[in-house]
Amino acid sequence: MSSKDVWICSFCGSENTTDKENNICAVCGQDRTTSLESYPVFFAMLPKQISQYEQKKRMGRPAAGIAGRTAEMDGAQDAAGAGMSAGADGSGHSEKPEKQRSEKGPNFLTFLGIAIVLAIIVMVLRGPTGGSSSSLTLSQGSSDSSGSSQDSSVNNEVEQFILGNSDQAELEDSSEDYIYTVKDDGTVSIDGYTGDSTNLVIPSVVDGYTVSEIALGAFDGQTDLTSVVIPDSVTSIGHDAFRTCLSLTDVVIPDSVTYIGIYAFEGCENLTSIVIPGSVTYIGADAFCYCYNLTDVTIPRSVLNAVGDTPLFSESDNVVLNIIEDVE
Repeated sequence: MSSKDVWICSFCGSENTTDKENNICAVCGQDRTTSLESYPVFFAMLPKQISQYEQKKRMGRPAAGIAGRTAEMDGAQDAAGAGMSAGADGSGHSEKPEKQRSEKGPNFLTFLGIAIVLAIIVMVLRGPTGGSSSSLTLSQGSSDSSGSSQDSSVNNEVEQFILGNSDQAELEDSSEDYIYTVKDDGTVSIDGYTGDSTNLVIPSVVDGYTVSEIALGAFDGQTDLTSVVIPDSVTSIGHDAFRTCLSLTDVVIPDSVTYIGIYAFEGCENLTSIVIPGSVTYIGADAFCYCYNLTDVTIPRSVLNAVGDTPLFSESDNVVLNIIEDVE
């Protein structure tokens, strides 16, 4: 005959008397060797246990464990109530026990509610463990990511609102994209560009210095540039300044420019038109050579006279000059 073992279920608190090899609770069906970390399993079985308890109660059989003790307590209280009724002197005091019985409520359900509350407290104190809590952590992470993504979107919209959609606004706040040299007169020459804009508006001021010159080879080989606006603070465009800017189609030269260096726009094969202002007094040889698609050149008569016989458009065979006569 196997020996018996009396133990209390750590899940539902029921007292069990079973063989030592039997670790299953008679009330909740849980294995007593299982850790409390598995309490979600107990909650999942509660509806079944409640149903079994109610069924046994209706059939008049006492349930095991906590349910059995609850039924015994109910019976004891009923007996006590009956005794008080029997000992009454007939003055109507027999109604008091009935009132007490009606107010006591379902003891098992009360215990169930307390157990659930305690389990929730344990879960909060122990922090996230197990699959369900892990899911909660992921959800929070997703929310943070969404919040971060939202904040980033708002910041981008504000930045666009402040800077506008034009390249000019953007570049005037991007002085770090320019390499420059401070000249003796306190102005600067642009020596290079490290940004990635394709529609470039060169700023008139960089780090507080006025831009007066586009230096030798400043934008040489910038093949992604498609358009360039030179500020009206510039007076000189150096040799090879925009040489082999293969994608360049539009250039705006302000009427502050007096000097355009040798090969300044050589090899800009997609440049289609250019307007040379009347302020220009010098254009270097072959400044616009190998500009195969250059067809429309607007140039004042005074500039042509200053240039003389210097070749400007070598291998740019499709050039048509639109000469502007000087107004006296």
